[in-house]
Amino acid sequence: MSVLRPLRRTGRALCEFLNAPHNAGYDHRLHPLTDLPVPAEILNDETFSDHLEDLRRSRADLARITAGILPNVFEGTRADLAKTRRAVSVSLAEAALTTELLQPLEDPFWRAEYAYPFPIAALARHYRIATSPAQSKEALLKLGESVARTIGGLALAVLVGRNDNRMSAELRRKFERSATWGTWNWMIKDLRAAGSVPELPELDSILDENGTHTLLTQALKLRNDSGHSFSVQPAHELEEEIAQIEPVVQLILESASWLAQLQYDLVDRCEYTGTGFRLIGRRLRGSHPDWEPFDRLVSGPVTPHRVYVNGPSNAAAIELWPTANAELCPKCRQWEFFVINEVHRYTATLRSGRDHEIDRQLT
Repeated sequence: MSVLRPLRRTGRALCEFLNAPHNAGYDHRLHPLTDLPVPAEILNDETFSDHLEDLRRSRADLARITAGILPNVFEGTRADLAKTRRAVSVSLAEAALTTELLQPLEDPFWRAEYAYPFPIAALARHYRIATSPAQSKEALLKLGESVARTIGGLALAVLVGRNDNRMSAELRRKFERSATWGTWNWMIKDLRAAGSVPELPELDSILDENGTHTLLTQALKLRNDSGHSFSVQPAHELEEEIAQIEPVVQLILESASWLAQLQYDLVDRCEYTGTGFRLIGRRLRGSHPDWEPFDRLVSGPVTPHRVYVNGPSNAAAIELWPTANAELCPKCRQWEFFVINEVHRYTATLRSGRDHEIDRQLT
């Protein structure tokens, strides 16, 4: 028997490593465990250990939830054939529902539609329900650009927040023309190149090799190459392009899965409670266009009628104004999420996913 005594908090990470499929068959009778190379740097990372604990809790929750799903149909029925038939009918309905609910777990596009920020989720749904190769290609490209716009918008909000919520002259110049996919890619790179991003730690690895930024650049090149066709493309050419674009967009969604944990909260009121503050507002969930109410307590005040992004890793909410906001659209009379598109001197034009625009003054 080999007894391991991990130092500090490395036990959880070491256990996870030893239970990996490629290590499970390691024969310690032929080779001592001390001969097994381990990734010491990551095993000693306390943040990594904390993440593994969160993963362990999620696994336990999943096991608890699934334990009672689709039980044996003969359980408790004994010789009651009528009850057994009813149990089978109920289980069939539950099985169909379970299969549908599990789709987001194995399909990144379903997952994006179910849980990503609304601009991405809505386009993921458009891709799923597309009825022609032309629609599928257009939806795929818009989906990739929406990820760039969403992450780039967060990067821009962080840069503006570091400047007392004012857009510098340099940033305003980036929007003298309408924002493009390339604009948002540049925004992501510019923020991360300046150093770590404590406001949103998920962005620290975004420039890694084969990371999200690289994939977004690759998808942008595919979009630009396909855009050089001036004639109506036959179906087989569209399908060939989709076969190239889809895997890249899928990798983009997988690499940016942390977006599913973000909440975009439109704060309507901020009320002092005596010991803290109560935020009352609305948020969008997945691809559903209706706003859901929320009510939660926070320690400090925030400015109402603005959108704040909350996530599990950012210590403080990220205020999106003046780079984005949710407002009642004067054109369609619906509440929409608007993102900055152009800036002329101190007037910003914000555009929604429906291409509706509003103008707002920058301070």
